[in-house]
Amino acid sequence: MKKTMMKAGLLALALGASTAANAEFNYSYIEGGFGEIDEGEALFAKGAFDLTKNFGLVGGIFIGDADPNVDVTAFEIGGQFHQPLKGNLSFHAGLQLLHVEAESSFTHPVFGTFKAKGDDTGFIANAGLRFQVQPKLQLEGDLKLSSNDMIDDGVGAEGAVRYYFDPKLSVAGGLAVDTELDGLFVSVRYDL
Repeated sequence: MKKTMMKAGLLALALGASTAANAEFNYSYIEGGFGEIDEGEALFAKGAFDLTKNFGLVGGIFIGDADPNVDVTAFEIGGQFHQPLKGNLSFHAGLQLLHVEAESSFTHPVFGTFKAKGDDTGFIANAGLRFQVQPKLQLEGDLKLSSNDMIDDGVGAEGAVRYYFDPKLSVAGGLAVDTELDGLFVSVRYDL
């Protein structure tokens, strides 16, 4: 029984992959979502717009609280290259300027309220893949390298599952580790 179910599952996956063999990956979109950053949460809005067949502009804003006393705002803008590798697999890589501002406040019962501000501008580079599992289902993954001291400096990763309700509207859920986000996230995307 287990072997039969396993064969049926593999057959369904193979059929899904074969029907997605000529997937069209859109890299022009607007997207909004909610995710975790450190011990807090953030709202974010991102977008991309292709200038040529394989190159476009990307940008985004993240607003949230890293913990109960720290407010964080991040802005990023840059470029992105993308190239289909085969019918249902696409590669992308990008480089963005990343500016992060943080403000914290702490109230002491005797000495009053203390406030501190900080900001840093650096770069974030990414490379990743998009895989069309079925016509309405994609897997996405990215490795990111950050040089911004206000977020976790170094290598991070992000992965998501994206479901398309129609050719232009999709929802995604995933996990980010040591990137602009750091934890679970959900988003809604509209392809342009």
